[in-house]
Amino acid sequence: RVGATAIHSEQDGSADAYKFYGADLTWKPSANTYTYLEYGKSESGLGSFYQSNNGGLNFEQRTLTSEDSGSAYKIEQQIDFKDFGNTPLKFYGYYSRKNAGFNNLGTVADNKLTEYGAELTYHLDEDANNGFRLRYSSKDEETISEERRIGLQYYRELSKSKGLRGAIEVQDVHEWTPENGNADETLAAVKIEKDLRGGKDKVYLIQQVSLSHSDNVEADNKTTLGYETQIKDYLKANIEGIAGNRGHGFNGGLAWDVNPRTQLYSRYETDLDSTSGKSHTMTFGGNWKMTDKTQIYSERQFINRSTERSTADVYGVKYKPSQSEAWDISYSVEEARNNSIVQKHTSLTTRDVGSIAYSYKGKSAEGFHRLEYRREKG
Repeated sequence: RVGATAIHSEQDGSADAYKFYGADLTWKPSANTYTYLEYGKSESGLGSFYQSNNGGLNFEQRTLTSEDSGSAYKIEQQIDFKDFGNTPLKFYGYYSRKNAGFNNLGTVADNKLTEYGAELTYHLDEDANNGFRLRYSSKDEETISEERRIGLQYYRELSKSKGLRGAIEVQDVHEWTPENGNADETLAAVKIEKDLRGGKDKVYLIQQVSLSHSDNVEADNKTTLGYETQIKDYLKANIEGIAGNRGHGFNGGLAWDVNPRTQLYSRYETDLDSTSGKSHTMTFGGNWKMTDKTQIYSERQFINRSTERSTADVYGVKYKPSQSEAWDISYSVEEARNNSIVQKHTSLTTRDVGSIAYSYKGKSAEGFHRLEYRREKG
């Protein structure tokens, strides 16, 4: 399979634009074995643009900090030895490099970045419910930072009749930065998962502990408790709590199939790892199936970050004229206000976005195109 990607983004009042061209190749000789190659090149000028990671519900400003160009490539290889015999072994490996100057939607590689890793899984039974998994990863940004991780996991179905599963993993982490020098930490985690009510519900517990760490690293002891339930055939819910010495949070959601054509849902999420500090997001949404080919959807989000509070609404129509084609037309509006005491009354920003997307997925080819118009005030 051969693929290609092209992006061209420009903003009114600016002569500079962001351009990206890429190509990829996938070779799949058997069901679970493949080779993947990807190459991309970017060109950018000074300026800024807005990027959405959730289909236009809200946007983040990306600043083009340098007038530069660069390239990047990636190689992936997966081999499932059961495709060629009876050996219950699976291998996955990858290698990628971003050269200095490569611009990935506003994130410019100031230095050469090299990442590679591998995962080896050995199943102890035919159902792949018991086995070992060995992982290794490396990330090296020239003169900036280094990170190495190696982990060993053992997973097992403790009781098939009781729906009980477990896993234990030990991971060794090594990091280096010019400011802090070398930092080492060894983590261990245990996960217990159990099916309830004949598989309709699931409860799980994850306990992570820091076995050892350098003096310049804070211990990462963390407990996660979660529950997923099928309350009725038409009602599903999930809840998860996280508590540790680096912070605590809560996630939860509810999905209701009102009838065969209508679904309503809500989600609450806490992000402990956000670069702008801890954030809370509340989402309400719904889908309505007008016909077998047409669906209407809408969603509202309330987001509270340490830097700003915002509300966002999106409305859209999905149309699928055939099994291989799909259209998505949407409009969204967002209002964001700075949380600063000085600026909160004067820094209202509104964003309006309209988009049309078309995708095609056939037996021998597939493609995707999106046209987007965005206006910001404030």
